[in-house]
Amino acid sequence: MDNLIAGLQSRQPVAPLFNLTAASLVFSTITFIISMLHLGTDSIWVIPVVFGLTVLYHTTILVFEYRRSLETVIIINPQERPISSTSSTITSLLCASCLVAMWLGAAGLTAVIAVFVGKDLQLGSEVGETVNGKGKNGVLGLTIAQLVLCVLEALLMLGIVSRSAYERKFGGPENWKRYNFRY
Repeated sequence: MDNLIAGLQSRQPVAPLFNLTAASLVFSTITFIISMLHLGTDSIWVIPVVFGLTVLYHTTILVFEYRRSLETVIIINPQERPISSTSSTITSLLCASCLVAMWLGAAGLTAVIAVFVGKDLQLGSEVGETVNGKGKNGVLGLTIAQLVLCVLEALLMLGIVSRSAYERKFGGPENWKRYNFRY
């Protein structure tokens, strides 16, 4: 029984942080591009702002992880190296959690706009006629696509938060990179 518990505790979650980060960057970029087809009005300019903050967060984490991987090559004594990644610090966990909330807020706001567009209320008809000339159907499709992508991005960020918390508790891999450059 003790071996079973030890085996379950030693198992790593399936998705590494780098893969989640890359997927998050791809999905948030696609969401931003779709949002900018209507100049961000479908989400009242929340998606472009949250996209910018998401790119800033991921860029910061990737730069710190790159610098940390360079230190791995230079460090002579591997025991001096911290066991968890940059994304598992308290500050990083709080920032990623805020991004989860922001993406969920953007999804909620986009859902409200979709209801306005779907019921052909004044907001929906103004956006539909002035932006692309397709009317309600073109705008509603793009708004629903943004809604789905916002929810997916929030789930990816939630995966990053949970994986980072796991690494904070149990320790993480030595490096985000696929290859370890120790000699």
